Amino acid sequence: MPSEISKVPVTINKVGLLNVVIEDFNSHTLDRLNTLNTKVNNGGRFNDVDVDFMKELIDSAMRLLSLIVSHKELFDFCSYVAALYKDITSKALYNESRINN
Repeated sequence: MPSEISKVPVTINKVGLLNVVIEDFNSHTLDRLNTLNTKVNNGGRFNDVDVDFMKELIDSAMRLLSLIVSHKELFDFCSYVAALYKDITSKALYNESRINN
């Protein structure tokens, strides 16, 4: 038995990772985005938790960018998420400017 354990290279199964990302999105992120969409459609404003969530969504997308770019079948999915993100943030900004003016 070796006295020192060496690091074993791990190969990430990209298809498995994509499935986990999409499953997590469908089970957690989409619900939160729909809640925020309803909130801003009703004239609501973002609180600090909402802003942090939206920042984390962008951070997650940036971490997965190389994986996303290499799988063209994800373009429609990513376009949908990007459009939803844009709609929510645009409405939130409008609501914020309306209340502050």
